[in-house]
Amino acid sequence: MPFRSEPKLVFHAKPHRHASHSASNILWGTSAVLLLAWLANGTRYGWDTLRIPLISATSLLGFEWGWQVCVANRLMPFGTISNASCFLLAALLTFLMPPTVPWWILVSGALLTVLFLELFGGLGQNIFHPVLASYAVLHHFFGSTLANGLWTPNVIAIWAGGIFLLLKRWIAWEIPVLCLASAWIGTVLLNASFTWEILASGSIVLGALFFATDPATSPMTKNGKVVFALLAGFLMALFRKWGHDLESVVYVLLMMNGFVPLLERYRASAPEGHRS
Repeated sequence: MPFRSEPKLVFHAKPHRHASHSASNILWGTSAVLLLAWLANGTRYGWDTLRIPLISATSLLGFEWGWQVCVANRLMPFGTISNASCFLLAALLTFLMPPTVPWWILVSGALLTVLFLELFGGLGQNIFHPVLASYAVLHHFFGSTLANGLWTPNVIAIWAGGIFLLLKRWIAWEIPVLCLASAWIGTVLLNASFTWEILASGSIVLGALFFATDPATSPMTKNGKVVFALLAGFLMALFRKWGHDLESVVYVLLMMNGFVPLLERYRASAPEGHRS
């Protein structure tokens, strides 16, 4: 009697989502939200409002296409691009750049972003957020250039975009809510005064809503998310006391990205039927 074939198990890298929304739809939607938040700056920065996202997106698409063809040996690499991951990374990179940034830094940032993404195995397998890692390298070598002409993001637009993602359940509420709460409490304690000003910081809010919630570089377990968010928020408040908001967000989240495997291992939720 012939053996009955067993169903095949299919393994995928995280993020794992079991919902009516596909990962591609979430990536496209988040990219659109960020683009609208960026365009909310209006004509304040003139041509640079369009120049920065156009160069970032074009460069990222070009480098990703080149990687897939030349390194991954995929003759038809458009499937890896059509899921909007490149556009989302470009939108996030745009928010980290000052309005006067030279074009060659944007291109360099796009190249570094692709390298940090692909060298760790591609989308969903990277340990560190590729855009944050890219900015950290650029800041190390070209810090004075990036510091010139620092811009003020439209925090109202960022809040609106983040709330939209929460309502759509495209991001888990634990990380942004607890991160911002921890950052606020940390600011109050460190300054010994009651203030809400950290919740009006575009960089802090952007980091909590759009960078810290990246499913590939944040914990998957509920306990892990709580610890991740509380530590990240307090450290942001601590770091910004002696530095800029943006650099505080970048380096704190990169540091927390490195602790994610540890948080997943030691703060995992107890399985069903487990008695602690």
